[in-house]
Amino acid sequence: MEGLIQSSDLIQSRLNELRTAQTCDSLTLASIWRTERLSCPSRADWSAFLVGVLPPEIRDYVIFHQQVVGCRLCTANLADLRFAEHLQLESLRRRERFFNSSAGRLGQ
Repeated sequence: MEGLIQSSDLIQSRLNELRTAQTCDSLTLASIWRTERLSCPSRADWSAFLVGVLPPEIRDYVIFHQQVVGCRLCTANLADLRFAEHLQLESLRRRERFFNSSAGRLGQ
C-alpha cells in the first residue's frame, strides 16, 4: 500500500493537500477550542457534581455540557467516575459483610 502511495503523483498530491488543510484547520478557533477542551468541566468538577457539592451555577453548566452539548470526552469521564464510585461502594459493602460475619464469631 505504501509503495502505491509513493508511486502515484495523484495520491501524493492529494495527501499533501490533506496535510495542508489539516494544518490550517488546526489553527481555527473552533478546532483549538475542541482540542484544548476549553469548555469542558474538570475531573474535579465532575467528582464534585457526583457528590452534589457544586455551586448551583456550575452544576447547571455541567448538566448543560453533558445533556445538551453531549461532549463525548466528558461523558466518558463521568462514566469512569461513576464506575470508580461503584467499585468503591462494592468494596465497602464486602468489607462490612466480612466484618459482620466475623464479629458474630468473635463474641463466642
